[in-house]
Amino acid sequence: MSASHWRGKKVVITGASDGLGAHLAHEAATQGAHLTLLARRQEPLDAIAERCRKAGAASAETVSVDLTDAQGVAERLSGLRSAAAGIDLVIHTVGKSDRGMALQVPPEQWESMFRINLLSAILVAQQLKDPLQKQRGALVLIGSLASKVAPAGMGSYPTVKFALAGLAQQLRLELAGEGIHCMLVCPGPIRRDDAGERYRQLAESRGIDPKLAAPGGGAKVRSLDPVWLSQKILAAAADRKPELVVPSKVRWLAAISQLAPSWGDWILRRKMS
Repeated sequence: MSASHWRGKKVVITGASDGLGAHLAHEAATQGAHLTLLARRQEPLDAIAERCRKAGAASAETVSVDLTDAQGVAERLSGLRSAAAGIDLVIHTVGKSDRGMALQVPPEQWESMFRINLLSAILVAQQLKDPLQKQRGALVLIGSLASKVAPAGMGSYPTVKFALAGLAQQLRLELAGEGIHCMLVCPGPIRRDDAGERYRQLAESRGIDPKLAAPGGGAKVRSLDPVWLSQKILAAAADRKPELVVPSKVRWLAAISQLAPSWGDWILRRKMS
């Protein structure tokens, strides 16, 4: 893929005020894309937009919106939905992780996690389907290695990320005839400054092994450089790949877990021990 594939193209990134979303916005900016950045908080969103303009974005607009609020999404995304120029790429990064045993998770948190990790993706896809169709664009959903395998101690996270994987495949099949491509990204833990501290208090409150607070729930997987990962995602979206799993060897574990569940469970226990 050319390093300027997205030059002059309309790119929408959700969850763009922090983490992987902010890195993706910056990398798309270096390619000269027209950016629309979505997140809840306006102030950090404005800061990222200014950074993107300095990095070479053709333009950088912002929309502050709670993507779990159906009415708010419909209202705040109305301008994008009716854009005459259409949209070339939507990358949905909104998500939240968890720690604990599945049956420790209160019902209200299960509901919240489904809204954040799954409903938000559905609402974005519903609202931006028409402008994506105009450009025969691509919709990228950011899942996790937990979209492929469900290790113990990750609370509600694997369940909701498996649901996102199901949505991605269903949309890929349903929207292909309309020219829209859907790609699922399943990355391992992503390097960040607060890695190892974000879930320490939650792990302690639920009385689980402290090592589960580590990135990836303590799995023996190297943390990913977010700049490198962002470049990989943009390249895979340009090539219209159905999935991007990083590290790719997890595909084998997912396949083994489907074909021989006992073997898959044994490998997962070793990876998490």
